[in-house]
Amino acid sequence: MNTKYFFGHPYFHLNLKLNNTLIQSLSKKAISLKKKNTGKSISNIGGFHSKIFTLIEICPKPIVKKIFNAYDNYLRLIYSNLEIINTKYIKTEAWLNINYSSNFNSAHEHTPTGSMFSGVLFVNVPSNLKHNEGCLVFEDLMYPHPRNTLKFNQPIYRLPLQKSKKNFCNKFIKPIKGDLVLFPSSLFHSVSATFSKKLRISMAINFIDPRLKLKATKFPRSKKLYK
Repeated sequence: MNTKYFFGHPYFHLNLKLNNTLIQSLSKKAISLKKKNTGKSISNIGGFHSKIFTLIEICPKPIVKKIFNAYDNYLRLIYSNLEIINTKYIKTEAWLNINYSSNFNSAHEHTPTGSMFSGVLFVNVPSNLKHNEGCLVFEDLMYPHPRNTLKFNQPIYRLPLQKSKKNFCNKFIKPIKGDLVLFPSSLFHSVSATFSKKLRISMAINFIDPRLKLKATKFPRSKKLYK
């Protein structure tokens, strides 16, 4: 069972067991985009954040297939009734990130994009990281985020917080190369700094899925998915 919970939010963590040649192609793509200076600054403090692509534009097809399979399995564990849909109807946004020594990403969430679920594929993770360096960090922060200017409705997985204190609890996810983490777009997350000379490269993804507008998907499973 790959589904875990952070303050009521279901997230999925697994390793895609990717062919090294495939994953290296994403590393080369990120470095190539950095050389062309096509980046932007959003949550990243230093480092590189590429422009936005669709998943199929930026990622080799074998990796795209594995990501969509994992995403579909994740949603089927969460929702009690979910119809099969051709992946061509699922809109995606994807971008590559490079973090150098001392770079990090501040806490943010992705609902202003219109997505309900997001993901991170870890393309390269330095092997000599200590403690919580370079982790994906889930943060228990108040919703909505000030960045949410479009005033999207509170997502169904956002539970009323029992604590008013910000940063009450953090979950540090220490990834390895090839790991994929899927989570609700409303879940605040950040990236802790690394102090390695080696690059930390990741690909972020947003999923805009027409299945989630169906009446049958308004409510999650009533039974817990874990003991």
